[in-house]
Amino acid sequence: MTRPIGLIDTHCHIHDIGFFDNPNQVYEQSLNNGILGMICVGTDAKSSAESQKFAAVREHAWCSVGLHPHEAKNWQVELPVIESLVNLDRVVAVGEIGLDYYYLNSSRQAQLKAFKVQLRLACANNLPVILHIRSSKTSPTDAFEDAFKLIDEFAGVRGVVHSFSGGVQLMRDIVGRGLAVGINGIVTFCRDDLVYEMVANIPLDRLLLETDAPYLTPEPFRGTINMPEHVRLVAEYVAKLRREAPIAEIVHASTNNAKQLFGI
Repeated sequence: MTRPIGLIDTHCHIHDIGFFDNPNQVYEQSLNNGILGMICVGTDAKSSAESQKFAAVREHAWCSVGLHPHEAKNWQVELPVIESLVNLDRVVAVGEIGLDYYYLNSSRQAQLKAFKVQLRLACANNLPVILHIRSSKTSPTDAFEDAFKLIDEFAGVRGVVHSFSGGVQLMRDIVGRGLAVGINGIVTFCRDDLVYEMVANIPLDRLLLETDAPYLTPEPFRGTINMPEHVRLVAEYVAKLRREAPIAEIVHASTNNAKQLFGI
Protein backbone atom coordinates (compact mmCIF):
# COMPACT_ATOMS: atom_id res chain seq x y z
CA MET A 1 0.00 0.00 0.00
CA THR A 2 1.44 3.36 -0.98
CA ARG A 3 2.01 5.98 1.63
CA PRO A 4 -0.71 8.64 1.65
CA ILE A 5 0.46 12.17 1.00
CA GLY A 6 -1.45 15.37 1.65
CA LEU A 7 -3.56 14.32 4.63
CA ILE A 8 -4.85 16.85 7.15
CA ASP A 9 -4.95 15.77 10.78
CA THR A 10 -8.28 17.32 11.71
CA HIS A 11 -7.86 16.92 15.47
CA CYS A 12 -4.67 17.06 17.52
CA HIS A 13 -3.26 18.73 20.63
CA ILE A 14 0.39 19.15 19.70
CA HIS A 15 0.40 22.72 20.99
CA ASP A 16 0.15 21.30 24.53
CA ILE A 17 3.65 21.50 26.01
CA GLY A 18 2.47 19.28 28.83
CA PHE A 19 2.91 16.39 26.40
CA PHE A 20 5.35 17.71 23.83
CA ASP A 21 8.64 19.24 24.92
CA ASN A 22 9.13 20.68 21.44
CA PRO A 23 5.79 21.18 19.63
CA ASN A 24 7.49 22.86 16.69
CA GLN A 25 9.65 19.80 16.13
CA VAL A 26 6.52 17.63 16.05
CA TYR A 27 4.95 20.06 13.58
CA GLU A 28 7.98 20.07 11.27
CA GLN A 29 8.37 16.30 11.48
CA SER A 30 4.75 15.83 10.48
CA LEU A 31 5.13 18.05 7.43
CA ASN A 32 8.33 16.25 6.46
CA ASN A 33 6.41 12.97 6.60
CA GLY A 34 3.78 14.05 4.12
CA ILE A 35 1.14 15.69 6.29
CA LEU A 36 -0.47 18.67 4.61
CA GLY A 37 -1.58 20.35 7.83
CA MET A 38 -3.26 19.97 11.20
CA ILE A 39 -5.94 21.51 13.38
CA CYS A 40 -4.86 22.14 16.99
CA VAL A 41 -7.87 21.80 19.25
CA GLY A 42 -8.51 23.75 22.44
CA THR A 43 -10.16 22.23 25.51
CA ASP A 44 -10.37 25.22 27.87
CA ALA A 45 -9.47 28.91 27.91
CA LYS A 46 -5.75 28.30 28.46
CA SER A 47 -5.29 25.58 25.84
CA SER A 48 -7.48 27.48 23.38
CA ALA A 49 -5.25 30.55 23.70
CA GLU A 50 -2.21 28.31 23.29
CA SER A 51 -3.63 26.61 20.19
CA GLN A 52 -4.35 29.99 18.59
CA LYS A 53 -0.89 31.29 19.41
CA PHE A 54 0.69 28.15 17.97
CA ALA A 55 -1.32 28.18 14.74
CA ALA A 56 -1.04 31.92 14.15
CA VAL A 57 2.64 31.67 13.20
CA ARG A 58 2.56 28.38 11.25
CA GLU A 59 1.40 28.14 7.67
CA HIS A 60 0.11 24.60 7.91
CA ALA A 61 -1.61 24.76 11.30
CA TRP A 62 -5.08 25.99 12.21
CA CYS A 63 -6.92 25.89 15.51
CA SER A 64 -10.20 25.66 17.35
CA VAL A 65 -11.21 27.25 20.64
CA GLY A 66 -13.66 25.74 23.07
CA LEU A 67 -14.52 24.34 26.48
CA HIS A 68 -14.41 20.55 26.74
CA PRO A 69 -17.31 18.98 28.68
CA HIS A 70 -14.85 17.81 31.35
CA GLU A 71 -14.20 21.49 32.12
CA ALA A 72 -17.81 22.67 31.86
CA LYS A 73 -18.09 23.23 35.61
CA ASN A 74 -15.95 26.33 35.04
CA TRP A 75 -18.06 27.67 32.18
CA GLN A 76 -18.84 31.04 33.77
CA VAL A 77 -15.14 31.88 34.02
CA GLU A 78 -13.87 30.10 30.91
CA LEU A 79 -16.41 30.98 28.25
CA PRO A 80 -15.87 34.76 28.23
CA VAL A 81 -12.20 34.12 27.45
CA ILE A 82 -13.07 31.65 24.69
CA GLU A 83 -15.53 34.14 23.21
CA SER A 84 -12.72 36.70 23.05
CA LEU A 85 -10.59 34.30 21.00
CA VAL A 86 -13.13 33.15 18.45
CA ASN A 87 -12.40 35.81 15.82
CA LEU A 88 -8.62 35.71 16.04
CA ASP A 89 -6.37 34.64 13.18
CA ARG A 90 -6.35 30.93 12.25
CA VAL A 91 -9.38 30.03 14.38
CA VAL A 92 -11.49 27.77 12.16
CA ALA A 93 -13.88 26.09 14.62
CA VAL A 94 -15.44 26.12 18.06
CA GLY A 95 -14.35 23.01 19.90
CA GLU A 96 -13.83 20.71 21.44
CA ILE A 97 -17.29 20.99 22.91
CA GLY A 98 -20.10 18.61 23.74
CA LEU A 99 -21.22 16.13 26.39
CA ASP A 100 -19.31 13.45 28.28
CA TYR A 101 -21.53 11.33 30.51
CA TYR A 102 -18.93 8.57 30.83
CA TYR A 103 -16.69 10.33 33.36
CA LEU A 104 -18.97 13.17 34.50
CA ASN A 105 -16.05 15.38 35.50
CA SER A 106 -18.64 18.13 35.30
CA SER A 107 -22.33 17.76 36.07
CA ARG A 108 -24.76 17.11 33.25
CA GLN A 109 -26.40 20.45 33.96
CA ALA A 110 -23.10 22.34 33.58
CA GLN A 111 -22.23 20.41 30.43
CA LEU A 112 -25.57 21.15 28.81
CA LYS A 113 -25.26 24.84 29.65
CA ALA A 114 -21.73 25.16 28.29
CA PHE A 115 -22.63 23.19 25.19
CA LYS A 116 -25.66 25.33 24.36
CA VAL A 117 -23.74 28.59 24.83
CA GLN A 118 -20.96 27.36 22.54
CA LEU A 119 -23.35 26.12 19.85
CA ARG A 120 -24.83 29.62 19.86
CA LEU A 121 -21.31 31.11 19.67
CA ALA A 122 -20.41 28.96 16.67
CA CYS A 123 -23.58 29.80 14.79
CA ALA A 124 -23.24 33.51 15.51
CA ASN A 125 -19.73 33.47 14.04
CA ASN A 126 -20.47 31.08 11.16
CA LEU A 127 -17.97 28.53 12.44
CA PRO A 128 -18.21 24.74 12.49
CA VAL A 129 -18.08 22.82 15.75
CA ILE A 130 -15.79 19.99 16.85
CA LEU A 131 -17.92 17.73 19.01
CA HIS A 132 -16.90 15.40 21.84
CA ILE A 133 -19.85 13.15 22.69
CA ARG A 134 -19.48 10.15 24.97
CA SER A 135 -22.37 8.35 26.60
CA SER A 136 -22.56 6.88 30.11
CA LYS A 137 -21.45 3.43 31.17
CA THR A 138 -25.08 2.32 31.40
CA SER A 139 -26.35 3.68 28.08
CA PRO A 140 -24.73 3.69 24.63
CA THR A 141 -26.76 6.67 23.45
CA ASP A 142 -27.78 9.00 26.32
CA ALA A 143 -25.20 11.71 25.61
CA PHE A 144 -25.96 11.55 21.89
CA GLU A 145 -29.69 11.87 22.52
CA ASP A 146 -29.18 15.00 24.61
CA ALA A 147 -26.62 16.41 22.17
CA PHE A 148 -28.91 15.90 19.20
CA LYS A 149 -31.74 17.71 21.02
CA LEU A 150 -29.55 20.76 21.52
CA ILE A 151 -28.06 20.66 18.03
CA ASP A 152 -31.54 20.49 16.54
CA GLU A 153 -32.42 23.76 18.29
CA PHE A 154 -29.92 25.61 16.09
CA ALA A 155 -30.48 25.88 12.37
CA GLY A 156 -27.37 25.40 10.30
CA VAL A 157 -25.06 23.77 12.84
CA ARG A 158 -22.19 22.16 10.95
CA GLY A 159 -19.15 20.35 12.17
CA VAL A 160 -17.77 16.94 13.10
CA VAL A 161 -18.32 14.37 15.82
CA HIS A 162 -14.72 13.65 16.65
CA SER A 163 -13.34 10.27 17.73
CA PHE A 164 -16.53 8.47 16.83
CA SER A 165 -16.64 4.73 17.51
CA GLY A 166 -20.35 3.98 17.65
CA GLY A 167 -22.52 1.87 15.42
CA VAL A 168 -24.14 2.37 12.05
CA GLN A 169 -27.42 3.84 13.33
CA LEU A 170 -25.72 6.52 15.44
CA MET A 171 -23.48 7.32 12.48
CA ARG A 172 -26.56 7.77 10.32
CA ASP A 173 -28.09 10.05 12.94
CA ILE A 174 -24.92 12.14 12.78
CA VAL A 175 -24.65 12.43 9.00
CA GLY A 176 -28.41 12.93 8.76
CA ARG A 177 -27.84 16.22 10.56
CA GLY A 178 -25.22 17.23 8.02
CA LEU A 179 -22.34 16.53 10.39
CA ALA A 180 -19.08 14.77 9.57
CA VAL A 181 -17.67 11.72 11.35
CA GLY A 182 -14.11 11.88 12.72
CA ILE A 183 -12.22 8.57 12.69
CA ASN A 184 -8.91 8.04 14.48
CA GLY A 185 -6.60 5.31 15.76
CA ILE A 186 -9.34 3.63 17.80
CA VAL A 187 -10.36 1.69 14.70
CA THR A 188 -6.94 0.03 14.54
CA PHE A 189 -7.21 -1.58 17.97
CA CYS A 190 -10.87 -1.70 19.04
CA ARG A 191 -11.60 -5.19 17.63
CA ASP A 192 -15.28 -4.36 17.28
CA ASP A 193 -17.16 -5.62 14.23
CA LEU A 194 -19.91 -3.03 14.78
CA VAL A 195 -17.36 -0.21 14.55
CA TYR A 196 -15.81 -1.79 11.47
CA GLU A 197 -19.22 -1.95 9.84
CA MET A 198 -19.85 1.70 10.69
CA VAL A 199 -16.54 2.81 9.15
CA ALA A 200 -17.29 0.83 6.01
CA ASN A 201 -20.58 2.70 5.59
CA ILE A 202 -19.67 6.34 6.32
CA PRO A 203 -20.56 8.41 3.25
CA LEU A 204 -17.27 9.57 1.77
CA ASP A 205 -18.42 13.18 1.81
CA ARG A 206 -18.82 12.95 5.61
CA LEU A 207 -15.49 11.30 6.47
CA LEU A 208 -12.72 13.09 8.37
CA LEU A 209 -9.48 11.54 9.61
CA GLU A 210 -7.70 12.59 12.80
CA THR A 211 -5.21 11.43 15.43
CA ASP A 212 -6.20 13.16 18.70
CA ALA A 213 -2.42 13.29 19.29
CA PRO A 214 -0.94 12.70 21.83
CA TYR A 215 -3.76 10.27 22.64
CA LEU A 216 -5.16 7.15 20.95
CA THR A 217 -2.00 6.08 19.17
CA PRO A 218 -2.86 3.62 16.38
CA GLU A 219 -1.36 0.21 15.86
CA PRO A 220 1.45 -0.68 15.49
CA PHE A 221 2.65 2.16 17.76
CA ARG A 222 0.34 1.62 20.74
CA GLY A 223 2.06 2.61 23.98
CA THR A 224 3.89 5.57 22.45
CA ILE A 225 2.89 9.23 22.18
CA ASN A 226 0.70 9.81 19.15
CA MET A 227 1.82 12.17 16.38
CA PRO A 228 -0.09 13.90 13.56
CA GLU A 229 1.89 11.91 10.99
CA HIS A 230 0.15 8.76 12.26
CA VAL A 231 -3.04 9.93 10.55
CA ARG A 232 -1.69 8.04 7.53
CA LEU A 233 -2.08 4.78 9.50
CA VAL A 234 -5.72 5.66 10.17
CA ALA A 235 -6.23 6.32 6.46
CA GLU A 236 -4.70 2.96 5.56
CA TYR A 237 -6.89 1.10 8.04
CA VAL A 238 -10.04 2.90 6.93
CA ALA A 239 -9.24 1.96 3.33
CA LYS A 240 -8.87 -1.68 4.40
CA LEU A 241 -12.20 -1.66 6.24
CA ARG A 242 -13.90 -0.15 3.22
CA ARG A 243 -13.34 -3.33 1.21
CA GLU A 244 -9.77 -2.44 0.24
CA ALA A 245 -10.75 0.94 -1.21
CA PRO A 246 -7.92 2.79 -2.97
CA ILE A 247 -5.96 4.74 -0.37
CA ALA A 248 -5.97 7.75 -2.71
CA GLU A 249 -9.77 7.79 -2.55
CA ILE A 250 -9.77 7.97 1.26
CA VAL A 251 -7.08 10.65 1.35
CA HIS A 252 -8.80 12.76 -1.30
CA ALA A 253 -12.18 12.57 0.46
CA SER A 254 -10.90 13.39 3.95
CA THR A 255 -8.68 16.24 2.80
CA ASN A 256 -11.35 17.82 0.64
CA ASN A 257 -13.93 17.47 3.41
CA ALA A 258 -11.55 19.15 5.87
CA LYS A 259 -10.87 22.01 3.50
CA GLN A 260 -14.57 22.60 2.89
CA LEU A 261 -15.72 22.27 6.50
CA PHE A 262 -13.01 24.41 8.07
CA GLY A 263 -12.43 26.80 5.17
CA ILE A 264 -8.71 26.08 4.95
